[in-house]
Amino acid sequence: GGTSDPNPANNSATTSVTVFPTGLPPILWMDGFGSGADTIIPTNDGMIWTLGQIHSGQSERDEIEVYRSSDLKYVRSISAPGLSVCYWCGIGHDFAVTPDGQFYAYFNGTQTVVYRTLDGKLIWNAPRGGGSYYSLTDDGGHLAFSGGEIVDLASGSSITLSGSGAGIISPNGQWFAAPISGGVRLYRVSDGSYIRTLSAAVVPGYSSAVHINFSGNSTELVVSDAMNMWIWRLSDFLLLQEFSVQSVGYTGVGFSIAVTNDGQYVAALGNGGNIWRVDDGSLVAHLPTSNAPGYSSGQPYIGAAFTPDESRLIGSPLFAGSLTMWGVPDGVQATPL
Repeated sequence: GGTSDPNPANNSATTSVTVFPTGLPPILWMDGFGSGADTIIPTNDGMIWTLGQIHSGQSERDEIEVYRSSDLKYVRSISAPGLSVCYWCGIGHDFAVTPDGQFYAYFNGTQTVVYRTLDGKLIWNAPRGGGSYYSLTDDGGHLAFSGGEIVDLASGSSITLSGSGAGIISPNGQWFAAPISGGVRLYRVSDGSYIRTLSAAVVPGYSSAVHINFSGNSTELVVSDAMNMWIWRLSDFLLLQEFSVQSVGYTGVGFSIAVTNDGQYVAALGNGGNIWRVDDGSLVAHLPTSNAPGYSSGQPYIGAAFTPDESRLIGSPLFAGSLTMWGVPDGVQATPL
């Protein structure tokens, strides 16, 4: 299943808000309609990976863009020919990147590809994939993508989890979670075995949960549909909290969820947003809609992510060529470091 580098070493309350310019050259802008919004991935080197578009005359193409998380200044672009995007898909991401930023993966229109960031070397590829369901483990050892397929990138071998469908792999590589009608199905990656189903009363009219995320330390699983958010502790599968996200919903499912690396805080962004503390269930901040230029009535957010140090929440507003940043946990306006 695919080609791989034979050398494993080579595979290896309402608050104010500040909107920072992206700092892009005039020909570039961060597209907030799907292909620049619902994929925001912080890396441990202080960067934010997201999607943008290059516009030239009447043509355009998607690319991966990297920003500095402290002040949201543009750092670099990574060409991603044929990059396939999915508007407002909350199950996974249009591309995946490891926490150290050393490897990234996406579907280029004909095949799934994995590259090493340092030199752009192709590590693995296979003529299958697509959709918005890409996730990589912390060590860059495993890739999960559409159809419940998990690939060992060192050997190139893969397994497909029976009955799973689309889902994501946990950062530590232990779990695979796939939304189904009535909850989320959990698998063990090492042998592909089904572990259990975590039940959630999904809103009628939706076949499954629409957003799913692991905490960075892989101890919690966060799932939501158009109305509610559930947080489970994976050590004993205890349901820790259930929050209503109906107030931040936008056109049904058009919002994003985020969880800090330590699982202490979760957030939902859409028409404004909320930040909750998981241990006691308290709402610690309510966030307004975006005041980004060019949208006078305030626009919703369709992308969300916490920075790795858990000190800031970053949101991507619909249509705007900018990102928005709040302090955590109080939600007060962020100040560039």
